[in-house]
Amino acid sequence: MTDLPTTYNRRKLRVTIEQVMAMEPCEEYTRERVAKLFGRRKYLNALQVLDLDIPAADRLWAVCHEELIDPTTLRLWVCREAELALNRVKRRGGKVDPRSRNAIRVSRAYARGKATDEELRATWAAAWATADPAVAATMATWAAAWATARDAGAAAWATARDAGVKRLRRMLEG
Repeated sequence: MTDLPTTYNRRKLRVTIEQVMAMEPCEEYTRERVAKLFGRRKYLNALQVLDLDIPAADRLWAVCHEELIDPTTLRLWVCREAELALNRVKRRGGKVDPRSRNAIRVSRAYARGKATDEELRATWAAAWATADPAVAATMATWAAAWATARDAGAAAWATARDAGVKRLRRMLEG
């Protein structure tokens, strides 16, 4: 885990019930349900959210907000997930367009302040042009779109989300 920052701060990065509701969760997460998830706690940090007994997609949706994980950590985690997805595609005999790997490289550089907004936009545009499903899945992650992947093909997505939650937890725990 050499590319991960050490900026995660459990005490500083936490949310209240009010902050969660301001994030506009889906309608099944009413104020009452969110309050029940908090229990007697006034705040939840990212690790506590990742421990909640709710679907992995919902836990990821919640922690993919800057109130719980800083943007650098989020970006580097998404880069790691994208790289793992590309590696799976390659292992299964699929072709990985080099523009996808370049997008990950530039995104990591951007997280470290070594790439510009313009460079980032250009490489992601090129990667999207590849129509690479791994990049599309990663961008969906960044947008917290996993919550909508509850259709007939959701079993594979569920496995990937569960693994992603575990990797994010290990990263945050240091």
